[in-house]
This record gives sequence, structure tokens and C-alpha cells, in this order.
Amino acid sequence: MECLWKRKSATSRRIRQRKSALRRIYMDPEDEDRLRTWRKLIVNVPIEKILPRDISFGPGIERDGDAAERMAFFGDKYLNLSVAKALERQLLDGDETMSIGEMSVLCSSARSNMLFAKLLPKLLTPDMVAAVPEEAIMEGRQHSVGTLLESCVYLVYTTGGGEGAAAVDELGAFNDDSVPNLMGEGAYADRTSATCSRSDGREGR
Repeated sequence: MECLWKRKSATSRRIRQRKSALRRIYMDPEDEDRLRTWRKLIVNVPIEKILPRDISFGPGIERDGDAAERMAFFGDKYLNLSVAKALERQLLDGDETMSIGEMSVLCSSARSNMLFAKLLPKLLTPDMVAAVPEEAIMEGRQHSVGTLLESCVYLVYTTGGGEGAAAVDELGAFNDDSVPNLMGEGAYADRTSATCSRSDGREGR
């Protein structure tokens, strides 16, 4: 009995420590400014609405995984548009030029489940992120992480009134800007080069 109590106590302490660490990441002032509308609206999203089918996400919380998957499908499309709009603004406002291959790589990376997983503590509330198993990425459960974020995108977009679309646009721009740093400059450049080579090959035929 004492051993069981000690295990529960250690687990509770670990959960508190993780939430505290997540809160510190979430409270970064620079991120707060760039994601102001997004963060204003996500606090109204019920966590049980966005949990995937995988019951290791938020164990003990009732959810409708099928409904979350459907919302994530449309949330993905809303986010795709916001990422594309952010890229268009970036190109119109600066002197930078990109090939079709480079733009394709940037957009696909900015809405990839792997990037979502890396950015998650900045994008969702600490309680939402705490529902994600710490080992989820190592065990290849990025799809469920994607469902969590994309279903949240859907609910913010559709229930946020006049601010919903603006909030998702903030998220798209934030992801777009984060790609080179978080995906790794070298890996990003290699992937871009490979994509451009394939594009050039198709154009040459």
C-alpha cells in the first residue's frame, strides 16, 4: 500500500513539474505578442472536443475521436490557407524570391505533424499539451498530435466569430516563420534542393 502511494505521489509530482515547465514555455513574451488572438480564443476550446482516438492522449477523459478526426480534416484545410497567405505576404513584403519547389517545401513543412509536435508547447495551452504522452513522438504518434492541433484550429475558426480567421492566420504565420529554425536549416535546405531537382526534371521533359 505504501509503495502504491509513493508511485502515485511521484506520478503527481512529475505531472506538476511538466505542467510548470510547459507554462514557462507558453508564457514567452515574444510568442504571446505574435499569437495574441490565437491564444485568446483557444482557452475557450474544451479539451474533450479535440482529443484523438488514441486513449493515451488525455487518459480518463471521454472523447469522440471520430468527431475530432472530422474537425481536424477541415482544420487542416483552414491552416493550409493561412500558411499560404503568410508565405504570399512574406514574398510581397520583401525582396526574397522562391521557386515553386521551395514554396512547396515551406508550406508542407509548416503544416507537418512533426513541426506541430515541436511547437506544441507554444501553440496550445499547458493543460492541452499535458494530455499528450511525453513519449508520443518517439513512438510515432505524430498523427494524433496533428489531430489535436488541427481540430483546435477548426473550433477556433468556426466559433471565434470575427476573430476566428485572424487567429488561424496568426498560427499559420507563426508556423511559416518557425520552419527553418525548428526543422533544421541543413535538413530544410536538403529537402528544398531535392524537391526543386524533381521539379526541374519534370519541367525538362
